[in-house]
Amino acid sequence: MTGVPGIELRAPSEADIDHVCRRLRALDRAEIFALRHGDGVDALIEDLVLHAPGFLELRAVAPAHAVHRACGLVGLFPIRPHVAGALFFGTDELGALLRPLTRWIRRALIPRAQSRGLHRVEVQALESWRSSCRWIESLGAVREATLPLYGKAGETFVQFAWYGPRVDPRVTPEDDNDPAAEGDNDRKEDTDVHLGTVRPQEVEAA
Repeated sequence: MTGVPGIELRAPSEADIDHVCRRLRALDRAEIFALRHGDGVDALIEDLVLHAPGFLELRAVAPAHAVHRACGLVGLFPIRPHVAGALFFGTDELGALLRPLTRWIRRALIPRAQSRGLHRVEVQALESWRSSCRWIESLGAVREATLPLYGKAGETFVQFAWYGPRVDPRVTPEDDNDPAAEGDNDRKEDTDVHLGTVRPQEVEAA
């Protein structure tokens, strides 16, 4: 459970990873494989299963019903000391969970990342996926650079980063099951480090 109505975030099983990776949204697929040597989904699944134990945070995203399969993956992975990368991708069903997922990112993922002492989290996004880029910026990321010819087929990417730690004293890491997080009247925490990369097909107001 997450403490946010309507959504479940759980440690991903191999079945969760397999299900999501075989049903990626078209733009997620284009973005991911532009930065990989091959185009094989099997290799992507194997890499995620292999490296999942080393992630700082990795969750499968699903509706808050046990019968539902995962429709997304969200996580932070270490790059070097105090620096991490962020990932977020999913299936076409992920859009329906965007609002509660954004609440979880603000309430739990951001404070956890801050508490780990991260001073930088970065991500590269396809420049042509404009709604993705706008959403990343809306979560507080700095647009650092445009990266021409960054993808293997010459795709242009944009580099974003979140800086820290400068922790807002009003925000503390929440347990996923904290009952105080229940309800739809959530406040938006004004933190200085924003560590979610949410990539909807269309930008929604969080």
